[in-house]
Amino acid sequence: MLVQLAARFSVSSSSVERWVRRRKATGSVAPSPNPAGKTKAIVTEDDRALLVSWYREHPDATYEELAKRFSRETGRPIAGSTMGASVKRLGITRKKRASNPRNASATK
Repeated sequence: MLVQLAARFSVSSSSVERWVRRRKATGSVAPSPNPAGKTKAIVTEDDRALLVSWYREHPDATYEELAKRFSRETGRPIAGSTMGASVKRLGITRKKRASNPRNASATK
């Protein structure tokens, strides 16, 4: 019977078996909630003032540098890319200075 159901809905028989087991265990064939959206943020709203103060001290700091300092001072390890996403999520903006001054020919 499982093979016939699988053929009727164009799925594998192992999928039908899994759905039958899930129905018996939970009363539903709906998928389990995805835990990805429920992860706890490493950088929280409480850390916002700390990050803003670091930006004021060192406006040209990279996300990698901020991440290293954050890890060292809070004891919570974080990657530079995660720091960038956290800064964006917290709404912290910054204006980095130009690495090279404009040359005279660019203004003529």
